[in-house]
Amino acid sequence: MVVGSLVNNGHDLTFEVDQTSQWGVNISMGPLSYTYRAANLKVHFGSKDERGSEHTIADRAFVAEIHIFFYNAELYPNFSDSIRAPHGIAALSLLVKVGGTRNLAFEPITHTIKKVTVKGHESKLRNFYLGKLIPQTDHYITYEGSFTQPGCFETVTWIVFNKPVYISRDQIDALRKLKQGGEENLQMSMSDNIRPTMSTNQRPVRTNINFRSDCSMKHDMFYEVNKLYTD
Repeated sequence: MVVGSLVNNGHDLTFEVDQTSQWGVNISMGPLSYTYRAANLKVHFGSKDERGSEHTIADRAFVAEIHIFFYNAELYPNFSDSIRAPHGIAALSLLVKVGGTRNLAFEPITHTIKKVTVKGHESKLRNFYLGKLIPQTDHYITYEGSFTQPGCFETVTWIVFNKPVYISRDQIDALRKLKQGGEENLQMSMSDNIRPTMSTNQRPVRTNINFRSDCSMKHDMFYEVNKLYTD
């Protein structure tokens, strides 16, 4: 459980974790050599269901993507000092699909959206069970990359889970009511706040999914689509 503030910054919907609170969420192990502490969550989404994610699987996009950013709490004192530093940031990528029922872990965000519809508005968010958003899977792909927003610092270890997060039609519709502009400009939707897919630029992309019988972490490993989650 964490507490913090939900903020409309004009580009995305961001949940800023209160670092002074006694509550927090940490991650470690897997591809990470250090312990990382949750700093913020950002939501990217499309105006149509065919787009909305910044990562794609076999060139297929998802309706939305949630990024949870963590900073290296062993080497650096805070998120700001970590964003430019080696091994500074870990990011969990949650690919989102529309399902039939409301996502209760995401509900505190959608319930508060009406208070932050326009740019510059923020609202306190308490009793947010951040860890419950993460899909129940041990399988992922990972690579060393960058932030998807300026200044695109290449200090991020990305972890993309091999299972989507489901939200309801009402919840994605609530996100699409968010605006990029302030009170003076309510016509600009925040939808499609997505960075175009970038080349891997010869970065190795690794996975712990065993596609072959001899080794599960070869550098020439490819990533397959699980049709259960894309059709």
